[in-house]
Amino acid sequence: MITFQDVSFSYGEKKLFRHLSFSFPETGFVVILGRSGSGKTTLLSLLSGLLLPQEGRITGVDKSDISFVFQSPLLLSYLPVRENVTLVDVFDGEEKDPEEALNLVDINRYSAKSPKQLSGGEQVRTAIARALEKGASTLILDEPTGQLDEKSSLAIYEKLEELSLDHLIILVTHDETSAPLFATHLYELKNGKLTLLLEKENGQNKKKKRLEKKNRSSYGMSLRSSVKLALPFLKKHKRRVFFAAFFFAFTLALSYLGFDLQIHKEEVIASLFEDYYAGDVTTLSMKKEVAQSGRLHLEKKSCPDEEVIRFLSLSVVYPSLTYFVPTYNEVNLVKKDVDCAFYPVIEEDAKKLSLGRTIQEAEEVVVNESFLSEFGLEAKEALGLSFPFGHTIRMKSSHLVSEDILSLDFTFKIVGISKERKAFNSAAVYYSHPQILKKMKKLSCPEISKELGRRVSAYNLVLEEEFKEDDFCGQASLFLSDRPSEKKKEAEKHFGKRVSVTSQRLQIEETSTETIRSLLQILLLFFGLNLISAIMLEFLTIYSLYRENLRYFALLKVFHPGKKDVVISALGIQLLFFGLSVFLFIALSILGASLINRVTLSFSYPAFFSPFDVVSYLVMILLNLCGSTVAALFPLRKIKEDKIKQQLEGED
Repeated sequence: MITFQDVSFSYGEKKLFRHLSFSFPETGFVVILGRSGSGKTTLLSLLSGLLLPQEGRITGVDKSDISFVFQSPLLLSYLPVRENVTLVDVFDGEEKDPEEALNLVDINRYSAKSPKQLSGGEQVRTAIARALEKGASTLILDEPTGQLDEKSSLAIYEKLEELSLDHLIILVTHDETSAPLFATHLYELKNGKLTLLLEKENGQNKKKKRLEKKNRSSYGMSLRSSVKLALPFLKKHKRRVFFAAFFFAFTLALSYLGFDLQIHKEEVIASLFEDYYAGDVTTLSMKKEVAQSGRLHLEKKSCPDEEVIRFLSLSVVYPSLTYFVPTYNEVNLVKKDVDCAFYPVIEEDAKKLSLGRTIQEAEEVVVNESFLSEFGLEAKEALGLSFPFGHTIRMKSSHLVSEDILSLDFTFKIVGISKERKAFNSAAVYYSHPQILKKMKKLSCPEISKELGRRVSAYNLVLEEEFKEDDFCGQASLFLSDRPSEKKKEAEKHFGKRVSVTSQRLQIEETSTETIRSLLQILLLFFGLNLISAIMLEFLTIYSLYRENLRYFALLKVFHPGKKDVVISALGIQLLFFGLSVFLFIALSILGASLINRVTLSFSYPAFFSPFDVVSYLVMILLNLCGSTVAALFPLRKIKEDKIKQQLEGED
């Protein structure tokens, strides 16, 4: 039995109740009349335990044994009648059959319908069935017939009268005409006092069976149930949900591409040099100070000494021939002049050719795709074409008085096309270092031969140790390395700027690395801003969804109060957003990486992105999880208590 003993309650200076004392029976149909603003809803909140008295005390109130029907039926439009009724079970982490509750109010035949398909009276019956499903002995109803016509209201009152045989039904209303006809106890709330107007016996008819009180779970709603409830709601707003998830997934896909390139840029750059015809030929030189005047230093490059060669663990070094075949020369072909880079090849690899064969004579060369582009030639057209090469050489040594002027003139014939890509590359001609060195044996130096008293060729002078610091030795030595950057780091760490390590591969690697690094800095900043925007969009989307689903939060507050269940509800929405955005993210990442790779490959660039990089995927999915969790939980702070109360309360 619910009993009020000297209960007082006020809002600020407005006193609603003063020393209110009364008792309600265990069963019966209690009707409380009162005008708007008389305190009817506040009285119900005190009866249900949602509010506590400021003075006096209330006994006999068991929150778990009280259920509610509100002025508005508070049905969720995205759930059918059956699932609206079983909400009280879902909130408690249960899944039960509502058949008995539906039968008690005669709406079982409507169980599969949407609330929108029901009449006003049928909606109120559904709300009553939901209240009955809780298995409580006390039902509190706040103006449930306020928006119904007289016929529908009478049908509801008749059903409540039947239920009152085995329940305590407490109904507050301003309907002074129909409701009192069915009341076993009629009260009037006026000027803060509750006055008994009528009392009659209950139980004239045969009692109906009350729903068995259910043992409610102490764990509350499960995450699985939360997802199950959120799914139909999100489907109702699928366009908005899809757009927010798509934008978030698109941003993550862009971030994935940037992150993937960041962690794999070394591999991408290395792939550029896999097919370089002379990618392993590296130049090594030393700087020696010739003179100094104050802060000015005059330095000269020369071939490395034995200390440098030993430190770098170089088993074989080769003479540089740039004095005889300069690195840059003008090539005249098909009536067009183009400046091309000339690189020596020491060990040829036929696998690096896309067409043609390796070099077999000094007068033969291999060219790259960039060379063909400069001259507007197809690979098959270029094979067999020739171009003249001429270079005058002054053979002068600091150890000798005499000198010779030599002429290196012949015609280079194109015999092969290298596979190397045009990306970060320029027109290049590859000549055979061993063949040119062999040809230099025929370049006799008559004046120097006279001075030395023996026959000397350019070949002899370049290879003899005493002339290694002279200009015709190229001021450098060559060695083979597939990791020139490591040799460069070793040399710089030990010798500083005194030793220089350079190569075609290193030059392009440094240029491309710097280009990619600068691009990545811009892209990562852009992706970061985009990601923040995507999280904000998801936050606003979820917040707007919460605002449109305040009815759900209101029901949750009444039937299963507690922050834990609100958080679980939010996580249900978050998991669906997360799952959808992960699916879209993976699809967009694979599609984006594949398309971009296809485009870059068509322009002879390498495949920059990996469509299936597990590490990058895991990082982005973790980022997605964090972002979607924040976007789902933070808006809960924006759901104001007064907005939820507006869903529950009618006129007071």
